[in-house]
Amino acid sequence: MEKVFARVSSSSPLSVCSSPHLAKPFSVSRKCIKQLSIMKSFLFLFFTFNFFNAQQSYEFNKEIIYNIKFNEKNNESIIYINVNDDSYFLKTYKNSDNSYAIIYDLKNNKKNYYEMIEIPNSNKYDLKFEKSERFYPDKLMNYNHYDYVTSSIENTEELRIYFNKKRKKTYKIFKFETTESEIDYFPAYKFSCLHPFEFNQNLKYDKPLLVKKSIILYKENTCECNLKTTNDVIFTLKNK
Repeated sequence: MEKVFARVSSSSPLSVCSSPHLAKPFSVSRKCIKQLSIMKSFLFLFFTFNFFNAQQSYEFNKEIIYNIKFNEKNNESIIYINVNDDSYFLKTYKNSDNSYAIIYDLKNNKKNYYEMIEIPNSNKYDLKFEKSERFYPDKLMNYNHYDYVTSSIENTEELRIYFNKKRKKTYKIFKFETTESEIDYFPAYKFSCLHPFEFNQNLKYDKPLLVKKSIILYKENTCECNLKTTNDVIFTLKNK
């Protein structure tokens, strides 16, 4: 497909909007200002459109599955990550009507949707790209006031998230059992179990670890999140 480029000469606004008879070189008409504003808006939309629609590839090398129990209901969270890049992740969704997957691209503010097509006589799926849409994780619930508390119990940590910087009232408390790991699986745990903070890119841990089990306390509710398995995978998805 032929590429299209937009090129604007630095002298074009002057030739369109100015006159050699003007006494003041920076005095421009309202019509000129409007034309410049329209031109800037057009260029912004042009480059935004091309950036947003550029094809991207996402590589995945780990599958992480957590069992989540809340209000006596059990659900399974299946996440795919790239252990070398935590700026995106793939999550699958299954219900009685359909199955689909979403790549959450936190760096480029995109959500890429895929239809999951079951392969006959197997427990595998083909993923067919459907659409991309804008996504603004920074505008979601991203509380940045939190503390990690080291427990006296070995390999047990606690994450407390507060309503504000005064740190007097907690919003949620996460108590989790961990094990040391050469690979940092904390982003996968965050994407699976730290709702609604899974998109907070500032929420990191200071060392690689694998969360095996966690209890989440929120008001009068309790949620359990237990690691089921981690698997090696190798596949690439594109947003076209």
